[in-house]
Amino acid sequence: NQSASIAKSAMGAELNIPGIWCLSAAETLRRIKSQFLEARKSIAIELSQSAIDLDEATMKGLLNPLQSVFVLGNERLGVSQEALDNCDYHLQIPLNGFKGSLNVSSAAAIVLQMCAL
Repeated sequence: NQSASIAKSAMGAELNIPGIWCLSAAETLRRIKSQFLEARKSIAIELSQSAIDLDEATMKGLLNPLQSVFVLGNERLGVSQEALDNCDYHLQIPLNGFKGSLNVSSAAAIVLQMCAL
């Protein structure tokens, strides 16, 4: 049961945070945009041809957690193309060295830290 799994992981937090259940990230984005995102931006944290750099997103004021929804994919497949197509922006985290990506929790931590600055 999905609800039992969420309740076990969230340890009660799910009772205080509104949420919606959808079968795909793209469906979730469409529902959020239709219900909550009148002036907000959806931002995929993903390497893509149109991705802007984290610093550029910061300068443009896109990293406002009250006005943005961040979309992160799983570590193996990333954000689906359908979800990317439904996002207003794609954001990449610049990396030096040989690795081209971070695990999803590290990427989330970096972006959320930049939101807090």
